[in-house]
Amino acid sequence: IPQVASRALPSWSDFQRRYYFDQGDMAACQPIADRMMQLWAPDTLLTESLYDYLSVLAIMTDYYSTVGDSESALWCARQTLALNPTYEKKAPTEPTIVDGYLNVCYTLMNEGMEQEAWQSVRHAAKLMDQHVKMSGSRQVYETLIVQYYSLMEVLVAGQQYALADSIMQSEAARK
Repeated sequence: IPQVASRALPSWSDFQRRYYFDQGDMAACQPIADRMMQLWAPDTLLTESLYDYLSVLAIMTDYYSTVGDSESALWCARQTLALNPTYEKKAPTEPTIVDGYLNVCYTLMNEGMEQEAWQSVRHAAKLMDQHVKMSGSRQVYETLIVQYYSLMEVLVAGQQYALADSIMQSEAARK
C-alpha cells in the first residue's frame, strides 16, 4: 500500500466505525473525512489499493450527501468515476466495479447531472451483462441479482422507466 493510503486507511476504519456502527456520528466523521480528502493521492495507487480507495469514496459520497455538502459529494462521485476505469481494467470480473458506477448515480442526479448519471448506469448494465456471460458461479449470480435491483432503484428514482425496462428485458438480466 502506498504511503498515502497507509496513512488514510486507519482513518477509514475509524470513519467507517463511527459512520456505520455508532449510528452516524456526523460530528465525529467530519474531521476524518476532511483528513482523507487532504491525503487524497490516487496517482500513487497500486492495484491492491484501488478497492480500498473506492470503498472510501463510497462511504464519503454517502456521508457528504447525508450532511448536505453537495460539492464534496460531487467531488467524491467524480473521483469514483475517474478511478473505476483503472480498477475495471485491472480486475474486469470484480463485481464491486458495478457498485462504484451505481453508487454515484444518486449524487449525479441530485446535482442535475442526469446525462452523466445515465451514462454511468448504462456502463454498469454493460458490465453486468459481461459478468453474466463470463460467470457460472452462483455467488456471482447472487451478487448480480442485488445489483440489478439497485440499478432498477436508481432508474425508477430518476423516472427512467424505458431504460429500466430495456435493461430488464435483456438476455443477461433474464438469465
